[in-house]
Amino acid sequence: MKRQLYCCLCCWCLPLILWAQNGGKHAYAFLDLSPTPQVTALGGIQPTFDDTNPAGAVQNPALINAAMHRQLSLNTMAYYGGINTGYVGYAQHFDNLATFALGLQYVTYGTMDETDVFGQNIGTFSSGEYALYMSAAKAWGKWNVGTNIKLIFSNIAEFSASGIAADAGVAYSDTAANFQAGLMLKNMGTQMSTYNGTRESLPFDVQIGISKRLRYLPLRFYLTANRLYQWDIRYNDPTIVADNAFNEESNEEKIIFSITYSDTSYLEANCYWAKPSLCAWAIISCANKNLA
Repeated sequence: MKRQLYCCLCCWCLPLILWAQNGGKHAYAFLDLSPTPQVTALGGIQPTFDDTNPAGAVQNPALINAAMHRQLSLNTMAYYGGINTGYVGYAQHFDNLATFALGLQYVTYGTMDETDVFGQNIGTFSSGEYALYMSAAKAWGKWNVGTNIKLIFSNIAEFSASGIAADAGVAYSDTAANFQAGLMLKNMGTQMSTYNGTRESLPFDVQIGISKRLRYLPLRFYLTANRLYQWDIRYNDPTIVADNAFNEESNEEKIIFSITYSDTSYLEANCYWAKPSLCAWAIISCANKNLA
């Protein structure tokens, strides 16, 4: 009898002490997805990846250049669980004016079952998110300045939300020294309409990167840093109030960095300094730099 009473008491108290997983911090997180296979192989963030692919506007609008004139970019990727993501873009250069690009970044989540409050299947529904890019860049010598204006749409069944955002970027290129640098301010904007009346922030980011290609070796080094507006980017569980393990750690232990080496093949090395040990891992992936 005591055992049965104890089991009933545990079952009654259990929901009072359980926490669900923490949700996303921002709306339209798909804006952080990589637009091309090359950028994905380089770690997903590359504000200095100079190419003739108009999809470079997603990484840094300042990378749009005259070499992209009349270039069409088609990219698609099968993601997890039937999710598909991709980017379609086109660029056009106008002499003595600037280079312009138009693109669409998308994510479709497939078809899902729709049920009523009793769990009975009453049909199916689909959902997706889309961002229309309008980009422009202008070159002044070794410097390029560019901007993106993005119209963002999201829908789940008959519900929808929308937003507007802008990117601003600067790129420096020294072809004689095979050196490039880039700065990117990403996703500055707001929601125009929401799902439930609660406005959420967009995934704002500040990114900076440099790259250097060796003169006598077909190898390019990349060094990229992101989330520069936030010093400590480690995950800190907000449900833990007392005895927070992060309170006593030094600033040196909060550093997270990524180094990417690339040319025809890419070596990505990521290091994370965490107490009490240093964790590091490397991913080697082969890719053809001439892929569209």
